[in-house]
Amino acid sequence: MTFFLHSIFLVKFNMVINFFLILGYNKCVEILNSIVKCKSFRKKFLLDLCINRIRNGNTEQEWNKSLKLFSQNFPNDPDINKIKEIVDKKMNISSGKIAPNFKLKDISGKVVELVDFKGKIVYIDFWATWCSPCRNELPFLDKIFDEYNPKGVEFISISLDSDITAWNSFVNDKKLKGIQLNDANKIASTDYSIQGIPCFILIDKAGKIFQYDAARPSQPELKKLFEQLGVK
Repeated sequence: MTFFLHSIFLVKFNMVINFFLILGYNKCVEILNSIVKCKSFRKKFLLDLCINRIRNGNTEQEWNKSLKLFSQNFPNDPDINKIKEIVDKKMNISSGKIAPNFKLKDISGKVVELVDFKGKIVYIDFWATWCSPCRNELPFLDKIFDEYNPKGVEFISISLDSDITAWNSFVNDKKLKGIQLNDANKIASTDYSIQGIPCFILIDKAGKIFQYDAARPSQPELKKLFEQLGVK
C-alpha cells in the first residue's frame, strides 16, 4: 500500500516538477529536497528526470548538465554509470558524427545498408503503421519525395512494426514511396536512440548526421535544411 501511494505521488510530482524546470535544475532539486524526505525516492525521481532530459535534449551541454546534477546529489552512486552510457549513446548520434550503419530488409526481402548511400543526402523516417502522427506525415512525405528525390535526396523509411505482414500490406496498399525497411528487432532504433516516433534524421553526403530529430515533412523548416546541404 505504501509503495502504491509513493508511486502515485511520484507521478503527480513529476507533472508538477516539469513546471518548475523553467526555474532551472538547481531550483528543481531544491524543491525536490524540501518536499521529499525519503532519499531513495528523491534518487528515483532525479534519475528519471535526468535520463528524460538527456534523451530529449539536443545539446552536449544539456546532457552533461544532467549528468553533473545527478552526480553532485548522489556521488559514487552506481546509477551514474547508467547515465554516462546514455550520454555516450547521444554523443554517437549528435551532429557531425558518422551515422550508425544498419542492415535491414526491404519489402522484397533484400538487405539494405546505410553505407550503400554514402555520397548522397539521406532523409530517414523512423515510424510505424500503428502510429497516428506517423501516418499523418505520409502525405507530406510523398510531396517532399516528389520534389527532392529527383534532386538526389534518398528517402529511407524504417518501420518499427513487429507484424511484418501488416507492415507489408500497409506499404503496398498506400503505395508508399522511397526505400521501405523494417526494424522489427529494434536494432537500428536502438543504435539511433529512438525514444518516440515519428523521428526524422538527416544525413549528409559524407555519411554524417546533419540533424537528429530533424524537421518533419509537414514543417517548412525541412526545405531550409535541404538548402543548407546545397539542395534547392
